[in-house]
Amino acid sequence: MLRTMDCTGIQDAHIVENTNCFEVNRDVALGANKWLTLQTYRDQRELMPEREAQARGLPVGSWKEPGEHYIERAMESLRNRGYRIVATSPHKKGKSPETIDLEAGPLVLLFGTELSGLSEKALKGADEYLHIPMVGFTESYNISVSAALSDVYLAKPLGAEPGGLVDPGGTAEQKSFCNGFDGASGNPD
Repeated sequence: MLRTMDCTGIQDAHIVENTNCFEVNRDVALGANKWLTLQTYRDQRELMPEREAQARGLPVGSWKEPGEHYIERAMESLRNRGYRIVATSPHKKGKSPETIDLEAGPLVLLFGTELSGLSEKALKGADEYLHIPMVGFTESYNISVSAALSDVYLAKPLGAEPGGLVDPGGTAEQKSFCNGFDGASGNPD
C-alpha cells in the first residue's frame, strides 16, 4: 500500500497499532517509505515473544495487550487537522470512489486489516463511508487492491500527473488526502 500511495502522489500514511506492530517490509515497499510521511499511533507496550504468538496463532510482532483507544486518538487528531474520516467497507452503504465529494474538504481513507476489516470503533467514528463497487461472489477486494483502486480514483481528479506527482499548482485541499490503517496487521506495504 505504501508503494501505491507514493505512485499516486498521496503523502501521508497514518498507521494505528491496536493489535500488531507495524514494520515496513522492504522487499514489498521498495523504498516508498522513504518518500512518505508515516505517522504511527501506539505506545510503549511490550511485544509478545515469537513462540507465544505462534502458539496462540497470532502473527509474530503482535502486542502482548491490544491497544484499545488508538483508532479514536488517530481520528481525533485527524479531525483536529480538518480531515473528514472516510471508512472503507463492503458492508456499509456509502459513496463510490467516483461519487465521493472531493470539494467538501480534506479526507482520510481508513482501511482495516486483511482478515477482519475496520474495527467497530473506526466504523462508528467515521463521518462517511466509501464502498468500492464489485461484481462476483467474493465479499471484498484484498486491502492492497482496495487501497490502489481508491487512491487511483481519488488522486486523479486532485491533479495527479503521470508518474504520480500531484500538480504543484493545486489547492491545499487537493493536496490534503491521506490514508489511515486501523490495526496494522497485514502491514500496509
